[in-house]
Parts: sequence; structure tokens; C-alpha cells
Amino acid sequence: MANGTLVLIPTPLSGQPLAFSHPPEVLSRIHKITDFAVEKLQQAVHFLVKTGHPVPEYKMGFHPLDKHVTGEQLQDILAVLQQGRDVGVLSEAGCPGIADPGARLVWLCHSRNIPVEALVGPSAITLSVMYSGLNGQQFAFNGYLPVDSHRREQTLKTFEGRSANDEQTQIFIEAPFRNRELLGAMLELLQPETRLCVCWNLMADDQWVVTREVQDWASASLPENFENKPAMFLFLATPRQKAVSGKKSARSKSTGRGSRTTGTKKGLHRKRYNPD
Repeated sequence: MANGTLVLIPTPLSGQPLAFSHPPEVLSRIHKITDFAVEKLQQAVHFLVKTGHPVPEYKMGFHPLDKHVTGEQLQDILAVLQQGRDVGVLSEAGCPGIADPGARLVWLCHSRNIPVEALVGPSAITLSVMYSGLNGQQFAFNGYLPVDSHRREQTLKTFEGRSANDEQTQIFIEAPFRNRELLGAMLELLQPETRLCVCWNLMADDQWVVTREVQDWASASLPENFENKPAMFLFLATPRQKAVSGKKSARSKSTGRGSRTTGTKKGLHRKRYNPD
């Protein structure tokens, strides 16, 4: 008997109509599945009803797949797949396996030659990069920062240094009730020229996106319920080589050599990100 397929199903980030984020082909694929591994049962059932799933809830199979999932529970899901039935994976919001449960199950499927299929849908991480105006060539999602203020300060400084050295956008998420606290810490600790973006309540009617240098954030007016909805925090530090390259340009001009000062061959140097 052939194995079933593990189907990774993105779920909406907010209450927008499904037609806005899930094309008909995706909904049709979902309707062919009756077994699901879910992060939160109530949200999963609500989503499936919203898709117009033709099978009633009581005829579906649901398996827990949250951060507390046990090895035995994962084996139960694998057993369904090995019986030839497809299993859909539903996280609370966004894409399974990206800042949400699912990656461990996907790995187990790969190691057992069980097919994996990923459907298209909304991702807060990629949407925030698109909205930010920061470097989309190099970026890193770092999850949650430490809650302890001292450790958070050290971690922010480390990531800002990495951002400056590698010209890499750094991306973070936070529990909504700590949104204001995290934003305050970033405005206090990051360099004035660092570009900071906040993407709040993405894909909702009242979504709010602002990108400014840290030194210009004082004039921003936060949404009234800023601490009630999820947000993404992104920053890009000023490259440390800017000052150095300025000195090199001046020295090159004085020698009259111009472009010959680098001594590098064409194609060996990395293309630099220029946000301006």
C-alpha cells in the first residue's frame, strides 16, 4: 500500500475572506483530506468550516500537533499516513513548520519516504519583509527575544552587530501583550540610524506598518490596541563598512586610480545592498 501525503496547509493571519489568501485549487485540495494534525482544535475546525469542507467535523480525524506533542502522538499520525490516507497540518495562524509546530513531523516523513506537499498561503515572515523596505536579499528570522531585560539587551546588541556586518535584516516576533515593551527596548538600545519596521495585525483591515530610522520613531502613533494583536519586528543596521569605504574613495581620488583600488577580480566581490 502506498503512503498517504502529509499536506502543509497555511491558515489566515486574520479574519479576511479566504478568497483573499486561498485560491480555489488550495481549497479543493483541503476538501479531499479528512485527517488533520492540528495545533489548536477549535481554530482548526473553524477554519475547515470556513473553507466549506464537505465532510462534517464528527467524521474527521484530529490529532494534536502543538509544542507539547509526544513521540507517541507523532507515531499515531505517521500510522495514518502509512495506511495510505493523507493528513493535513494546520497551525494556529500562518504556515506550519515556520515559527509554528510541524517541522519535526515533516522530518519524520522525509526519513520514512512519506510524501510531503506544501500549499501556498499567507506567511507573516515573508509579508513583513516585503512590507519593510529592508534588505530582502539577506534576512534571518530569530523568533522571540529573551524576556529578561539584561539578556534581551545583550541579544539585541549581538543581532544589531550581525546586521551591520552582514547587511542582514533581523526579524523577531513577540507575544502581543509584550509588543509595547519590546518596541520600547529596541528604540532605547538600537543605534539611531538603524532602520526599524513594525508590521502589526497583518492582512487585517486595520493592519499597521511603519518603517523608520530609530531616531525618527518618536513621532509615530501606535494603534490603540497595539498590545492585543500580533506584530513582527524587523531592523537593518547601517553597514559598518560605509565609513571605511568613504575613506577608501577619498584615498583613491587622490591617487587617481579610481576603480583599481580594490584589487578584486570581477565576480569575486559580493554585491552590496543599497536601500537608497
